[in-house]
Amino acid sequence: VDAVVDGWPIRLGVLPPATVAAADPAAPWESQTPSTQASAALHAATAALGTRAACAVITQLAALGIEVQDRDPIPDTMLTSAQVDTAFTKVWELYSKGGAQAEDEYEEEEDVLPDMAASVALEHLHAGSDFATTVLQAVVQAAKYADLKGMTGSPMAHVAMNGAISDVPPSTHMSVALWSQVALQAVRDEMRQVQEFIYYGKLQQGPEWLPLLRQVLMLTGSAPRHNPSILPASASVTTGPMPEVMPSTQIAVTKDQLEAVAGLGQPPYLHPGTSMDQIKAATHWVVADLGSTDGATLALEAIRFLAGEAGDATASRVALINNPLDPAAKPSLLERTLSAAQRLPSRRSRIVGFLKALLQHRHLDTILEADVLRLADSSGLNAKGFEDLLGDVAAGRTTHNRQCTLARDLGLEAGASAVVTNGRVLRLQSSRGAPGRHSPLVAGDFALLQSHAVTGQYGAGAAAIVTKALEGGRLPRPHTDDESEDDLDEEAQTSEQLSDLVVQASSVLATYSGKPDPRSGRLAAAFEALATDHLNVTLPGEWLGAVPMMARVLLDPLSKAAQKLAPLLSLLRRHLGLQVTLFMNPVLELSDLPLKSYYRYVVPQFIETDDGSSGPPRPPAAVFEALPGTQVLTLNMDVPEAWLVEAVQAEADLDNLRLAELPQPPAGAPALHAEFQLEALLLTGQCIDTGAATRQDVTPRGVQLWAGRGTERHLRDTLVMANLGYFQLQASPGAWAVHLAPGRSQELYYVTPDGQAHDDHPVSAPALIDSLQGKQVLLRVRKAPGKEKEDVLDPGPGKSVWGTLFGGDSAGAVQREDDRVHIFTVASGHMYERLQKIMILSVLRNTKTRVKFWFIKNYMSPQMRAFVPHMAQHYRFDFEFVTYKWPSWLHKQTEKQRIIWAYKILFLDVLFPLNLKKVIFLDADQVIRTDMKALADLDLKGAPYGYTPFCDNNKEMDGFRFWNQGFWKSHLRGKPYHISALYVIDLEVFRQTAAGDQLRVIYDQLSKDPNSLSNLDQDLPNYTQHQVKIFSLPQEWLWCETWCGNTTKAKAKTIDLCNNPLTKEPKLDNARRIVAEWPALDQEARDFTAQVEARLLEESVSSPSPPASTSPREASVAAHEEEVDAENGEDFGLEEDESFDQAEHDAKVARGAVSSDLDHGEGEEE
Repeated sequence: VDAVVDGWPIRLGVLPPATVAAADPAAPWESQTPSTQASAALHAATAALGTRAACAVITQLAALGIEVQDRDPIPDTMLTSAQVDTAFTKVWELYSKGGAQAEDEYEEEEDVLPDMAASVALEHLHAGSDFATTVLQAVVQAAKYADLKGMTGSPMAHVAMNGAISDVPPSTHMSVALWSQVALQAVRDEMRQVQEFIYYGKLQQGPEWLPLLRQVLMLTGSAPRHNPSILPASASVTTGPMPEVMPSTQIAVTKDQLEAVAGLGQPPYLHPGTSMDQIKAATHWVVADLGSTDGATLALEAIRFLAGEAGDATASRVALINNPLDPAAKPSLLERTLSAAQRLPSRRSRIVGFLKALLQHRHLDTILEADVLRLADSSGLNAKGFEDLLGDVAAGRTTHNRQCTLARDLGLEAGASAVVTNGRVLRLQSSRGAPGRHSPLVAGDFALLQSHAVTGQYGAGAAAIVTKALEGGRLPRPHTDDESEDDLDEEAQTSEQLSDLVVQASSVLATYSGKPDPRSGRLAAAFEALATDHLNVTLPGEWLGAVPMMARVLLDPLSKAAQKLAPLLSLLRRHLGLQVTLFMNPVLELSDLPLKSYYRYVVPQFIETDDGSSGPPRPPAAVFEALPGTQVLTLNMDVPEAWLVEAVQAEADLDNLRLAELPQPPAGAPALHAEFQLEALLLTGQCIDTGAATRQDVTPRGVQLWAGRGTERHLRDTLVMANLGYFQLQASPGAWAVHLAPGRSQELYYVTPDGQAHDDHPVSAPALIDSLQGKQVLLRVRKAPGKEKEDVLDPGPGKSVWGTLFGGDSAGAVQREDDRVHIFTVASGHMYERLQKIMILSVLRNTKTRVKFWFIKNYMSPQMRAFVPHMAQHYRFDFEFVTYKWPSWLHKQTEKQRIIWAYKILFLDVLFPLNLKKVIFLDADQVIRTDMKALADLDLKGAPYGYTPFCDNNKEMDGFRFWNQGFWKSHLRGKPYHISALYVIDLEVFRQTAAGDQLRVIYDQLSKDPNSLSNLDQDLPNYTQHQVKIFSLPQEWLWCETWCGNTTKAKAKTIDLCNNPLTKEPKLDNARRIVAEWPALDQEARDFTAQVEARLLEESVSSPSPPASTSPREASVAAHEEEVDAENGEDFGLEEDESFDQAEHDAKVARGAVSSDLDHGEGEEE
């Protein structure tokens, strides 16, 4: 109304509710409902006073409605007759001739603005005299029109904008603001649609017989009737809970169901006119208690649809299936008649007319058998044959039983009504007990069901394919004989069988293809608008004959998405005959090479048989040919989010591939073979506190989780991040359970599957991994009564932080990992793995306490994973491989080196077991000259980690100290900039202060800028040290020649082989020159590596099955592998006399996408 008054380019019509359609125009005013009276007042104001007055009536009624809403309790009727009179009178006084707000444009039209008092006008309205003579008749006609269009078939109100329906749920609390929201959203949506039509030249000012509204309706594929149970409304505005409508489910129709229907008649289906020999795209099964009034009325509406009363029905066929309330009762005459009509073998084109006349009979409830036979004869049926069928009690009982069985198979109880269209089961609400005949569907609704089956359920496409196959000789042709109408129509039988194929295909596609995206129509229109001779190419499918499928693809040809999509389209062309039209959408200006990798997507490759058909699939593989021989390449895997994949066989360095340096075979070019395997599937999820009082408390960060299966409750562990409440666990297919870890997590929280409070406090939730897609779970927890104010990370009275984490004091609730020195490290490429071995030897030579090394497994080569257990056995240290999959919600790096840097800092709280207290990070290219126990025992003064500041005594490098100038100088505010080659992490404090969550939040914000975090592992902790405190280690803990100079070298406890931007000296030359002991350590490592490789080669020849893993974190839950008591913190520390097994699993090679990235690295020098 406001839009009309403000002059928007719209027009407004108000259709009365359904109750008005039943009103008697001749009835006294007092007997009409307030809805009817309000409609009459509105129509009278429109006719007598004009548009603005009508709008004022609506505004007045709405204002009175708002007053009613403020009352308590709210009455059942929003408006009363007195309020309608008040609104009409007030508007008449304002807008009648001489009124204060009379419209100037109406002043010359004396007959439009009656010169009478408001009280007199109200009397005329009540009496239906003078200007109101035809008002009530017009209102009733408008209500009947609304009913015809389906606008009154549900308890909802509607806003129809150019035919696009927005349903509004009924509510006595519905405010004008919500109505405005619905209406304005509808206007915006329609304006966008109309603008699009105008832009593409589809909407133009046409002749009078083609007004703009009709053009819009034609372009949008409008339906002649609205029924939200069949065609849902297009509104995107949510105004509250929608009332229940008739529920529907989509099923895949089975062959048994089709045969059961076929057994109900010869044939059982009713067709419009003479179309029974056509293949039908829509098949309707009308299931109802046909002996009841409601069932007979529903059957009549289906027959009226077939008779053409709701438009063209030639794409449909209908079968009537009786579902009596009492299956054991004797069928009524009507039930027997409908059954006999469907079993009548001849003159079937006349059955629809007969059934329509029968079901419209005024005395249907008391009709006699003789009357039925006379009606059959007058309708042109074979009266004798029909009489025989009607009297065949045994055949009738058989058909009756089959109908009841079929109804149960469709999931319908006795007496229930439903219409099943191409497998879509639309359950109908019964009006049993209501006076008169009622049907929840009318003939127009069957037309909507046909329209939905043809387009939304792919019926037209399925019918076209069957027809094409028939014409191509791939299906048996119908048998055609010149037979009389009284004989069995063989062609009709064959058409029924072909229509059965259509309904099967349609129902399967509709069941498994998902809900159609409403944007697809607009996208198709956009494709049609593109030029057909520029920037596109059509690739025909590789099938002969008809094209079963077509794809239109809009892509940037030089994009990663195009790399992935191309092999998939090729596969579909080859095996499914897909015709592909590619529309090129390249970036017009490039500042850099958009693609820097060769990419292969691993899709099934089938072995071709001698006759040219496809045989079994080959093993999954990606093949790269004709790669540059001198360029340094890196081989990466691009796999699904739920997969953890590792390389298990590769002779060359996959991080520094230079193909020209590979061994030259006797024939052909150098080649490399690498195998990868799927190591684990991810069990990920989101943990939320359903009883949280504030938004910040919804994600219970710090809650510790275990994952196990069977009696082994603790096979994996992790903690919940504050970031989205995310958690991640590694698992394998099977039944798992996620547990709250004993201690503080169990003391404060319990698991609530439905989000509600429970008297019993379960501490676990099941998680079934039954596919290669892993598993995502929503873990709902709730705080125990009395614990609502407590924090899982806050120590309780008399407890240490360690006691907080594990539910006891630090004196031994669980075995603690901090009795040893724990060092974690990461290396990628053979060069850095060589340096890593030297670093390990230097640690072991100087550290008296037993050492445990933690290796980030993601980037270890197969050779290094095979070597570490042997080295651990020989040099008597413990080890463990750890890994963590980058979460999908966290901005991901694309360069491998930056990903490795990120792993050094972003996942420290979840990378290690929960009972690990402190760990030291060492770069692979360091040499240790001190006992690392001193660093492990160092007090960090409450900081979560400690780093060494960069040296400043080598003045030659002043120009490279970026932290002393510009942004970094102002940001650090006097704090030092630290180097990340060595640092120590207090995991207790790190987890208790949620340092990992803070680092990830800040990283996610900064990393989206490609110019930010240039040295990610260093820049991030230094940038965040105002939020996450850094303890600055004494300078002697890390020395490197580049920044420190030689004056402080003698005090160095560790030496890092930093790159020198001035000299760019190769790292190995740098090591030999700077570190005196380095050559000896290097030679020792190389000699021992040669021995291990020889032993492994010998074992691989003599033992066909590889040994199992030594790592508890890798230990499989399979029965043949070692059991690990992770709850007590056990791991494997290999002694010299212990045997060990190498982690070469027998899993199959993983199927994924392999990319070979161009990397301008420096090989061994970098």
